[in-house]
Amino acid sequence: MGGARYDDVEDSQFPTHIIVSADVFSRYVFRSDVAFDLDIRLEDKMLETVLYKKDHLYEMVT
Repeated sequence: MGGARYDDVEDSQFPTHIIVSADVFSRYVFRSDVAFDLDIRLEDKMLETVLYKKDHLYEMVT
């Protein structure tokens, strides 16, 4: 049971992407995100960064 008969049933690669935005000189990471989406566009992540950038940082900055 199992073994070679099920090789074509599932993909061995998961549709996961890691997106990180950081400063090169200070090595400060502004945002890191693990996306489990099948289709991911950089434009969507850029828009989310603009919309939600103050969600967690605003309390610490002021």
